[in-house]
Amino acid sequence: MAVKTYGTLKHSSSQWVLQVEPHVAIRAKRIFPRVRLNQAGAICITDNPEVSRDIEWLLDRWPLDMSDEVRAHLSEQ
Repeated sequence: MAVKTYGTLKHSSSQWVLQVEPHVAIRAKRIFPRVRLNQAGAICITDNPEVSRDIEWLLDRWPLDMSDEVRAHLSEQ
C-alpha cells in the first residue's frame, strides 16, 4: 500500500528545501520561526541538527518524497 505524501524534501547548499501542500506549509512556518510567514513557494531552512530533528517530526505527521541521499543526510544530523 502506497503512503500518501504531501510534497518533497530536498537538500541544497546547507539548506533544507520543502515544497509542500499549503496546509503543511502553514504548519511548517509555525514550527520554523525564522521562515517568513508570507513566504510563498519553496520553504528554505538552514541545515543544522535542531532543524533536522524538527523535520523528522514533520515527516512523521506529513510524509514527504525525498531521495536516498537526502534521507541519509537527515539521519546523519
